[in-house]
Amino acid sequence: MPGLYELVSKFLSVPASNAYVERVFSLISAQWTDVRNLLQVETVKSLAQVKCNFSFNCSDFHKMIISNKKLLNSIVGDKKYNA
Repeated sequence: MPGLYELVSKFLSVPASNAYVERVFSLISAQWTDVRNLLQVETVKSLAQVKCNFSFNCSDFHKMIISNKKLLNSIVGDKKYNA
C-alpha cells in the first residue's frame, strides 16, 4: 500500500488548471515592458515575488518597513550590490 499512497499523493498534487502559471507570466510581462527591457532577470523575479506575496497598501507597507529595523538596515545597506 505505500506505493498507492505515493501515487495518490503525486496525482493530487498536480494543479487542476494553469491559472497560477498564467498569473505569474502576466505579472512578469507587466513589469518587463519595452520601456523597461533592460531590467535584469533577478529584478523582474523580485518584483513578481513582491507583487504575489504582499497585499499591503502604501501606508501599511511603510509602517511595516519602519517597524522592522533588520529589514530597514538590509534595505539601506550595500550588501545587495556586493554579491
